[in-house]
Amino acid sequence: MTTLQEIWPLKNLYKRKMNEDHIRFILTNSNIHVEVLEKIMNLCSDNAYHNYGHTLGVMRTIIEISRAQCVDRKTITLLLLGGGLHDAPHPGVATPSDEVRSVLTMFDHITDYDLALCGLATSDRSFIKELILATTFTKRGEIESIPAYIIQDADIGYMGKGKYIYLLASIGLIDEFCRADFTDPDPVSFIRKQQQPFINFVVSKNKQDHTFFLSEGAKKIMQNPADTLEELFLWPDAIYWLAYDLRRVDISLEEFTTMVDRQVGLLS
Repeated sequence: MTTLQEIWPLKNLYKRKMNEDHIRFILTNSNIHVEVLEKIMNLCSDNAYHNYGHTLGVMRTIIEISRAQCVDRKTITLLLLGGGLHDAPHPGVATPSDEVRSVLTMFDHITDYDLALCGLATSDRSFIKELILATTFTKRGEIESIPAYIIQDADIGYMGKGKYIYLLASIGLIDEFCRADFTDPDPVSFIRKQQQPFINFVVSKNKQDHTFFLSEGAKKIMQNPADTLEELFLWPDAIYWLAYDLRRVDISLEEFTTMVDRQVGLLS
């Protein structure tokens, strides 16, 4: 049996403990083969946010949402390949060609043998392509398809998993945004001023029922990000800076939660 150590090459990846937990979950609960998961990792860039850790989080969330929506196992596998490749290789600063680049990466690097390892056929490539393209944020809510809704929800699923994951993942975006805008990092402004407008924008993209998430599966298991944000607002600014300082520290989610709770207690 392949061990976690065997699928981790020497690569500068953030949050290794968290990523290993995601890997266990994905390999245990899907048809994704360990060799294909390793290949996906090697195709991902070492960005502050759009890295293998984000990809693993999306893949795990795909499984969770799909289960809640009773999606068949083959579709889950297709979604996992689409989600696994949707940001590979991401330049670290968003561009209009990101998803097209990811599609080309899929055709160039994922072989028929890789597909077969996951129980798929060459003919499934076109569907994986469409799933990758569906992650283009401007297309959110415009493709009336359950798989499209699931992969779109999974891409920002961290916002529906409670305040600790929301905070940790949001903080990971700051360095990439600062790189694009040539600004200094400010986690306080990012949380207190930028998150609510973003939530409102995402909700506005869902013209059917004006909810944040599109898929029925996500609506069943995810928390309302607006409610979570209200909880985050109750924490002092120092907590946001603590999370920012921990953004590259190799800790588990449990360790991060403990550190935040302890600091909140000290500041209360």
